[in-house]
Amino acid sequence: AYLKLAQLYLDRLSEPSRAAQCCEAALAIDPNNLSALKSLERIRAGDRSRRQELKTRLAEVVTEPRLRTALKLAAAADREKTGADPLLDELRGAFAKSPDDTALAFQLERSLRQAGDYGGLVDLYRQRLGAMTEPSERLELILRIAELCETRLSDLNRASAAYQQALEESPGLIPALQGARRVFLRAGDFVSARTMLETEGKVSRDAQTALDAFVAA
Repeated sequence: AYLKLAQLYLDRLSEPSRAAQCCEAALAIDPNNLSALKSLERIRAGDRSRRQELKTRLAEVVTEPRLRTALKLAAAADREKTGADPLLDELRGAFAKSPDDTALAFQLERSLRQAGDYGGLVDLYRQRLGAMTEPSERLELILRIAELCETRLSDLNRASAAYQQALEESPGLIPALQGARRVFLRAGDFVSARTMLETEGKVSRDAQTALDAFVAA
């Protein structure tokens, strides 16, 4: 549904920002969704650092060897053109002293993404989380942490802990239930994965999604 909306916003309504939001929502559910990654890479073509990240993720998903190699080379070229921020250590130190400085946080986040330092991004988000009180902003950061730990760092324990934290703050949150289920499946914990599916079926407002969840469980 998110991808159909993205296509509508992009091709018929000429609203790339809304299309990007739909793609991001689809990736929150399935981080390896090929169609969502391709669409988002197309939308973010003007943002070199973001484009490089998306090409790297696409290279991890595609199965055709030549295409995978081409994407890796393209991502490497973007990385070389962008370059990591030479003041990264200084930015880290400055942010540690002023964790409430949103402009500094944005600059540090951008530099970490350019450097491909996903562990550093998780640390940054954890620092920002400690200073946040607004529920929706906290949930967004927690889900970012969970996704990075799951897809970039392959740290299933930290990913599971982050998804569980999201569920503690917002019981029944669908992206967190789906993320926790993926992690449990990768860890071979099929009982917990089934529990997540059953819970998703109970809390889902969409009848078809609920039915699919119950059938899968």
